Amino acid sequence: MPTSTRLKIAWLSLGLCCCFRIAIAQHIIESPRPFAPEGGVVASSYGGFFWYPGNGNDEPVKFRFFLRDVTSGDTLVNDEEKNLSYGMSGLLVGHTYEWRVKAVSTVDTSEYTSTGDNNPNFIFTCVDPQANAIQIRPLPSTSFCASNTLKVPFQYTGFDASSGFYGNIGSSLKLMLSDEQGSFDQPYLFYYSITTNDTVAVTLPSTIKPGSGYRVRIMVQTYNGSYNQFKSGFTYYSEPSEPFEIKAFKPFSIVDAAGNTRYGGFCAGKSIPLKVSFGEGVEIPQASYQWMRNGAAIPGATNVTYTATEEGAYTVTRQVGTCAAQTSLDYVTYNSFGVAAFIQKDFTEPLCQGNEGILRATYVTSSATYAWYRNDTLLTTPANQPYLVATKGGTYGMTVTDAGCGTRTTTTTVLFLPGLLFTISDWGYTLCSAQYNGRVLLRQGNTYPGGVFFQNANYQWFRNNQPIEKGTQNQLLTFKGGDYHLRVKQGQCEGISNTVHVDSGGMPKPILIAQFNPTSRHIELCPNESTTLYVENQFLPAEYYVWKKEGLVVAEGYRLYAYEAQGPGTYSVGAYSSSIAYQQGYCGAESDPIVVTYRNQTQVRIIQSAEECFKVRGKTLFYQAPNQAPRTRQWYRNGELIPGATETTYEVPQAGTYHLRTENQAGCVGLSDSIVVSENQKFTFPGRILAYGGTDRCAGNGVLLAFEQNIPPYGYRYTWKRNGQPIPGANQYHLEVFESGDYTFMARFDTCWAESAPIPVRIGEPVTATLSGDTVLFSGVARLPVQLTGLGPFTIRMSDGSTSLAQVTSYTHSVAPAQTTTYTLAQVKNPCGTGLTSGSATVTVGIYSVQSGDWQDPATWSCGCVPTAEAEVEIRSGHVVNLTNGTGRARNLWYAGGTLALGGAGQLVLNQ
Repeated sequence: MPTSTRLKIAWLSLGLCCCFRIAIAQHIIESPRPFAPEGGVVASSYGGFFWYPGNGNDEPVKFRFFLRDVTSGDTLVNDEEKNLSYGMSGLLVGHTYEWRVKAVSTVDTSEYTSTGDNNPNFIFTCVDPQANAIQIRPLPSTSFCASNTLKVPFQYTGFDASSGFYGNIGSSLKLMLSDEQGSFDQPYLFYYSITTNDTVAVTLPSTIKPGSGYRVRIMVQTYNGSYNQFKSGFTYYSEPSEPFEIKAFKPFSIVDAAGNTRYGGFCAGKSIPLKVSFGEGVEIPQASYQWMRNGAAIPGATNVTYTATEEGAYTVTRQVGTCAAQTSLDYVTYNSFGVAAFIQKDFTEPLCQGNEGILRATYVTSSATYAWYRNDTLLTTPANQPYLVATKGGTYGMTVTDAGCGTRTTTTTVLFLPGLLFTISDWGYTLCSAQYNGRVLLRQGNTYPGGVFFQNANYQWFRNNQPIEKGTQNQLLTFKGGDYHLRVKQGQCEGISNTVHVDSGGMPKPILIAQFNPTSRHIELCPNESTTLYVENQFLPAEYYVWKKEGLVVAEGYRLYAYEAQGPGTYSVGAYSSSIAYQQGYCGAESDPIVVTYRNQTQVRIIQSAEECFKVRGKTLFYQAPNQAPRTRQWYRNGELIPGATETTYEVPQAGTYHLRTENQAGCVGLSDSIVVSENQKFTFPGRILAYGGTDRCAGNGVLLAFEQNIPPYGYRYTWKRNGQPIPGANQYHLEVFESGDYTFMARFDTCWAESAPIPVRIGEPVTATLSGDTVLFSGVARLPVQLTGLGPFTIRMSDGSTSLAQVTSYTHSVAPAQTTTYTLAQVKNPCGTGLTSGSATVTVGIYSVQSGDWQDPATWSCGCVPTAEAEVEIRSGHVVNLTNGTGRARNLWYAGGTLALGGAGQLVLNQ
């Protein structure tokens, strides 16, 4: 054998030599080694990735992949070229699989190595997640105190925990706390923090009700595909813990005379008055206290107050019975540069009118004096008062003077609004009630720029206009479908949110759009061109997407929001909560299709840029082309070719009518529509107006209107209008609206302008319900139309006592009277309250034939009687009713496929 020839033998990592291949080669081709699946199992749903590194090769290699279902005998992948990893979905629970990888030299394909057949490292079984994947271990105690830390030890099985909980399964872990009776119907808490791989630690709330029946359970939500037992896009719950006790224990902190919890930078030699606080206006409960400085107890400092005269880190320990807690460190420091005073707000803005916010001086000593101002007007306050209660908006100022130390003046602004501005999460939600699913988290969100969440507020959640017991936090975990809204009370203000519909089973339909023509369902391309299709509403509760062409699957994967459409055909996409949901046919929905066709002449789009439209000069027209389509371009003005104008963009130097012609290498021509450019013109509105939370709101609520554009153009001037009239001072990107009207947004640049379409906003207008639609009913149910106005959902009660819930303003109420009945609306309610009703509807119950026979025979008719002159009469399909003698009477005669046979002396008289 030549000395240059080397042998490479593929060895199994277990040390067992099964079927392997020996390659006599000029170069080393290292056998691929398995990284996953581990433990001989993978989970159903996503399936997981198979990794096979190829380190140590003397030359580049390609990897070819083989996958066989041992249980069924089917070959799923047969000698196909793959990358270093290969994601496989659609595996069947209980089936055993074998996979194999071959590394092939790119220089000489005869040089290769393989993992070999029947290699135990490459044989695995697809399993369903274990019921005990998350388990709570015994708690460290059977009694805990409110305001203290609760540590819950847990364990999870099926994967290596050494790299951390998050790193292994791409998941979030949450702790749920029951009510005092041990029920998880509406969990009291919903926590997100995790401290270690085997313990979750949370702080019990101070307001929790004392009790001895509390339990906890752990919930894990998985988001990313993984190769362990956890399925992607699912929720796992542990079994509840054993019951334990929670004792009442109020939270407390150290504050200065202004109520600040953080302080420092005082003049040297000054004394700082400190005290224990349980919150504004809360009586200090009986307990034992011990003040500490730098970790050492201060002799005699056992009261709720203490005056600090030295720098250091201060804490207070408080004990009541077996419950004890210590405040966090609060530092007292001195400086040499005078009064370091600022105004600190104890609230978030904007505040609702009628509420109040406290402004606090950050510099508080026993000798300092304070002067407070609003809009440069001195306010009457005690000289030693280091705080101010603000009840109005404006610019507030504070001057602090400390003897021998100096004076400092500082200002801040406070914003008050006439109502509450907030929403709850408003994208599509579904429970998809399958195992491991069945939960939706709703939250109070924020619509005000800069962020606002309500302080000192009371919350109440509603489902189908009924209050939810214990739904009194700013978030709600629900296991039921329905229409949800949130009421927030802050001082004298009350706000009602928008309504969110939670579907009890279905997935909202994905919206499919094309990259360069998002409004069209029919896309025309030149031959051999492609276009990218997108899922527009990517906030669906979907983790798995399946793309189809002509009804056949062409691509599928985790969060696969886009697909490159190659060639003509009908394309669609399905959205599913997980791959197992797709395989088993639940919790999914398919988009409306988009049709792609080829033509030798297509339409191209040119988009008019308005940034510099003020004098035409500098106006840009730019062209967007389909994917990967090299083309020549030519711009035209007034039908005449513009010499040298062959780029994707064109700077317009003068007024005129412009269009663009393109042509690719195959001779396919694209023509644009024309754009007329003139001086001082009205241009197309460059964006859209968003109404956060909807445009119908209850009294005392607000709507935030916002101008949305990716890159706001420099130099624009803005004006908001209400009912066609400019609103004084409304010249920002957003507008807080608290009264009904039709709102528009105008953008100006020099002499060029654009105005949005009107946005109708209705606030505090009464809900109304109008019933109409007299009808004739022969059998089944009658559907009576009800027209509604206001914020949904609507609870409707009819005069017969029947009720229904309407989500939309055009609704039909179903009734099935046994006799002719006139209906009215007894009541209509929505989240805002009780509304106004009007109208009526009469359902006339008719008589219909039940068999062929004589008109005068009662057995012929459904009523068992002979029709009278006031009766609505229907002859049904296949029935022949004879009227050969005497007179038959009815108000109207309806034919439903039947026959009236008149003859002899018979006659029919209609009383229409």
